Amino acid sequence: MLASRYRIVTELGRGGMGQVYRADDLKLNQAVALKFLPPARVAGAADVARFHREIRLARQISHPNVCRAFDLGELDGQSFLCMEYIDGENLASLLRRIGRLPVDKALEIARQLATGLAAIHDGGLLHRDLKPANVMIDGRGRARVTDFGIAVPAESAGGQSAAGTPAYMAPEQRERGAVSVQSDLYSLGLVIYEMLTGRPAFSDPAESASPSRPASLVEGLEPAVEEILLSCLAADPKLRPTSALQVSAVLAGGDTLAAASAAGITPSPEAVAAAPRVGRLGLATASVLLVSILASLGTVLALSERVLAFRQVPFDQPPEVLIDRARRLLRDFGYNRPARDWDSGFTLEPDYSRYLAVLQDQTHSSAEVHRLLASGRPPLYEFWYRESPTRLHSGDPEEPGNSPPWGGEDGALAVLDPQGRLYRLEIFTSGSAHAAKTAPRPNWATLLAASGFDPTRLKTTDPQLVPPMYADSRAAWEGTYPGAAARPALPIRIEAAAFQGSTVWFQIMGPWNRHDATKPGQEETVPKWYRAFLWMMALTPLVSGLLLARRNLRLGCGDKRGALRLALFVFLTGILAMFTERPWVYPEILNQDSIIYLLAAVSLVWLYYIALEPYVRRLWPEQLISWTRLLAGRFRDPLVGRDILIGCLLGLSDVLVRFSGSLMPGGGFQESPSVDALRFAPLSGFQGLMQQFWSDLLGSLLGTMVFMILLLVLRILLRRQDAAICSVWVLGTTWMFFGHYQGPHWGLRLAITGLMAGLHVLAFVRFGLLAGSILILTSKLGLYPLTLNLSAWYSPSTLFVVMVVGTLALYGFNTATAGQRWFARSGVLND
Repeated sequence: MLASRYRIVTELGRGGMGQVYRADDLKLNQAVALKFLPPARVAGAADVARFHREIRLARQISHPNVCRAFDLGELDGQSFLCMEYIDGENLASLLRRIGRLPVDKALEIARQLATGLAAIHDGGLLHRDLKPANVMIDGRGRARVTDFGIAVPAESAGGQSAAGTPAYMAPEQRERGAVSVQSDLYSLGLVIYEMLTGRPAFSDPAESASPSRPASLVEGLEPAVEEILLSCLAADPKLRPTSALQVSAVLAGGDTLAAASAAGITPSPEAVAAAPRVGRLGLATASVLLVSILASLGTVLALSERVLAFRQVPFDQPPEVLIDRARRLLRDFGYNRPARDWDSGFTLEPDYSRYLAVLQDQTHSSAEVHRLLASGRPPLYEFWYRESPTRLHSGDPEEPGNSPPWGGEDGALAVLDPQGRLYRLEIFTSGSAHAAKTAPRPNWATLLAASGFDPTRLKTTDPQLVPPMYADSRAAWEGTYPGAAARPALPIRIEAAAFQGSTVWFQIMGPWNRHDATKPGQEETVPKWYRAFLWMMALTPLVSGLLLARRNLRLGCGDKRGALRLALFVFLTGILAMFTERPWVYPEILNQDSIIYLLAAVSLVWLYYIALEPYVRRLWPEQLISWTRLLAGRFRDPLVGRDILIGCLLGLSDVLVRFSGSLMPGGGFQESPSVDALRFAPLSGFQGLMQQFWSDLLGSLLGTMVFMILLLVLRILLRRQDAAICSVWVLGTTWMFFGHYQGPHWGLRLAITGLMAGLHVLAFVRFGLLAGSILILTSKLGLYPLTLNLSAWYSPSTLFVVMVVGTLALYGFNTATAGQRWFARSGVLND
């Protein structure tokens, strides 16, 4: 008898933390369990303090699956803890008797343990010693978590010693005493694994390899259960579930997001991130995806020679050589002003591209047009160089022909073909606007020679065009390009002007850019309704975004933290891209125009995200799971890796489908992306690559949000999700068909554009925002200059694309497989 109240019945067990007896509480007439300190340590003040802490912590938790603690008593200087008596046996004893539990019973107990552990964590505690011996199974088969002897408050978990049972400790707890919710979930995973398989997950507690998959040892195990169990056993705490409730939801076969949607409740961003979606892929599945990505990338590179138009023209001179050539020409023509600023780059001759399409459709065969293109004269692509003694204004590098393309009164523009021949020249100089009486005669022969023309083969004619600057002499010639016998003979007209004997203007014109009312290839081919359609596609997301963002801000809803992180990412990457500009040209790297553009981009990203996120979270929360986890910093989450892998594969598939349009009969010059959407900035070296990549990264983010806003608007208007999805697909197909693919074979082209739009819809609707944004980014990388000839001067852009896609694919593979290794279970590589 103790304290005239408790009658000891029998000893239940003993261990390093004390002895436990069954007793009858005579006052309340019920069975209880009494826990005593070991007799040899009765006088220890630290042990008494631990007892006090244990009862204080245990009394905070009240849950059917947690053993209740009642009171702390003392008799003759010996402290004891009075707690709930559970009529049954502990899980360790049960597993020793029967080996393993049936799957249904094991999952039932696992759910009870997970909910009990969630209640402990809700109470602000970390158990630190969850193991089968600390789990009691009562007479009705219900599980209770017991023993709070080494539990600690969550807020004081840092700096703890490595206490617990080594075989059931998380790696970080065993090695450095670091405990968290995730360390308890690791212990929970070990207990569940042992219940299901009848054996420990690891034969050695220090083993770092992934355990055998439970499904290979037990039949009838659901894949979702196996995935959540293996995620609990991940070596990296960040890869484990965020809460015990998430584990419980998966074990119960429930979907918290679906339940919230059915109840008309908008889940919080944290609830979306904690949704029971694991995304972990088996090694075989992930390997198939990785190999498919690498094979698709190799196919894209192999097809680039036949598809990308820049590979079919002479493109032998690197920018450094062409810059030097342009500077020498300017000096030869008398321009000697000191250059404070300069700029250069490649661009497409759009009028000539459209003219080639007209030739191919109407008067010449595809082979003739390809021979004309391969000659490089006229050039499909041009290299422009401009310099000025004053600061150049930032402008569109694709439009170097605006006169003058700089901010001051002085400056020069030289346009060359890719082989270094002069194609166009403009020189502006300040000073007198009156010619000197003794001005020397211009040397037109030198000018024509710099352009690759023989004056004897040209016919002199009267000038017709007025140069954009003052000139005191003008000249004009007509003829054809040299060597035209082997190609379609295209008539050209050359006009030039000089001031005081120095050439100030030179231009070569063909039928594609004649300065009169008729311009072959320039006819209006786009219907007026399509122009209205483009305006609608541009304004709808912007206006809708403004209205929805205003409403969400007024109501105080929206993931402001996620929007801020996304905007900060855009801002920091934009700053890095701006610092890759040429600092040796002018000291003001962060110029005003660039800062304004960057801030506008950051604001637009933030606005769009605030506008769409609450509605996507309400209507399609599953599309936000991996995106939200990535924004929360969970970079090692398997679902993030899975969506990156899928996005890369779908993006490369989009490139291959787009390439097929150019491989079709008559598809070479139909204003397809392979011609007029080539990224020229990467041809300018590392700086151009970085700036183009940041621009495409921004474009992929904005494209993601525009797509989701359009889907949201259509969902609101049509009130049906399937109708909204079909409408988005129709809009995308229309935009791509009329915007890029015009001409014959419209049926096949419609099928191609429909397939491309379908890939985008599939990525966003089936896999979510992260997969969709990766698809857009990867698709844009397919527009970079590509080649398999690594000795070509433009091969760095190919290496950059391979590096980016390869990095994304390998990161996605390693993350989606959560560190699984092919040979981890074979034992061949073990010591």
